[in-house]
Amino acid sequence: MKKAILSCLLACMSLSVFNFAWTEDKEIPVCIDIPVGRLGYKLGTYLTIEGVRDTKGKVGVQTLLVDTINGKKIETPVSVWIDNIESLPAEKRCVIRGYESGKMIGVPDEVIKKENLSQPQASWQFYRYFIITSALEPKDLKTLNEIPSKQTVWPYN
Repeated sequence: MKKAILSCLLACMSLSVFNFAWTEDKEIPVCIDIPVGRLGYKLGTYLTIEGVRDTKGKVGVQTLLVDTINGKKIETPVSVWIDNIESLPAEKRCVIRGYESGKMIGVPDEVIKKENLSQPQASWQFYRYFIITSALEPKDLKTLNEIPSKQTVWPYN
């Protein structure tokens, strides 16, 4: 019984933690898992989100306090940065469509040490944000129309 449980645990771990592929030259392992965003869905999942501009703490005019995802209220509202707009309207409910994405920000600790750099404001971390593709409410909310469409990010095609 213990062996069966251990085997099951190892199989689950290999599916989630060690899920990678090799490049054509078989020298560089590449992660093939898509990370989950702040909203609880894999990055790139097309979503309709609703909420109001967040005004608590150190947030910018592009931070939405999301309380509804795909028409379903969520238990705890989540703040997320909205990309592809100049600003969200104050005190107006927003209903927008798009997807979450992410990128690394800051400078890695090793680079700071080896290059004798001062610590930047943002530590080295993965930053998740939402890219708006269209706005349902308010009607006057405009996107900047800077949606990435033909980016080449995979150098091994």
